[in-house]
Amino acid sequence: MLASGFMGNSQPVATLEASTTTAITATTTANLKNNKNYKLEQKVKNFTSDKPLMAEIASCESHNRQYEKDGSVLRGRVNNMDVGLFQINEYYHLERSKKLGYDIYSVEGNMAYARRLFNEEGPTPWSSSSPCWSKTAAYENYQLSNQLAVK
Repeated sequence: MLASGFMGNSQPVATLEASTTTAITATTTANLKNNKNYKLEQKVKNFTSDKPLMAEIASCESHNRQYEKDGSVLRGRVNNMDVGLFQINEYYHLERSKKLGYDIYSVEGNMAYARRLFNEEGPTPWSSSSPCWSKTAAYENYQLSNQLAVK
């Protein structure tokens, strides 16, 4: 809101409001860029553009986050062996992911291993979050495409 007039220090009110808004915007932008999860949702959507159900799974599993606020890798609330964007379970997948050259603790490695897993098993490894993603158009399309592939 612009206001005219002067404050006790002879600085115009409009200048104070504009400089405060600029400072808040700059601080917010800096905080976002320092956040390791900044723009991760878009990165996931780009990576999974040919498999939109994967984007829904990542959203349901981690809310499109790879890291906690303190910078540590995101771990599951129910099972702390689930890590990252796609909540890859260390017990079942850590050894295999390492052998295949995937670092599930990194954004890229978590996404790439999840893609491999999805290509091999479909959404089955993420069945515990199916109440969330199975209601999406992406899942309906996935089912339709699989039915067509079987015929």
